[in-house]
Amino acid sequence: MTRAEAKAVFDRHNMEYLLNNSIEELHIGGYCVTDHAVPELDALAQQNLLPCAVTAECIGGDYHRYTLVVPAAWMDRSGWKEEE
Repeated sequence: MTRAEAKAVFDRHNMEYLLNNSIEELHIGGYCVTDHAVPELDALAQQNLLPCAVTAECIGGDYHRYTLVVPAAWMDRSGWKEEE
């Protein structure tokens, strides 16, 4: 997945910023929670999208959480970085 494709997915699904800074690595990207399955995001979760990753999980009832993780070079604590 390219940076432009990741940003389009992020924008299209109104994702919130995600920042998880663990000791081993920095996870940065976005997530959204929906009350229905999103076929596009389910399909992306089944693909190898290096350098990005999409995960899909059912979090109870009809609620689904989708997470998009991108390289730290693309985003920082304030959002998408300018393209170089």
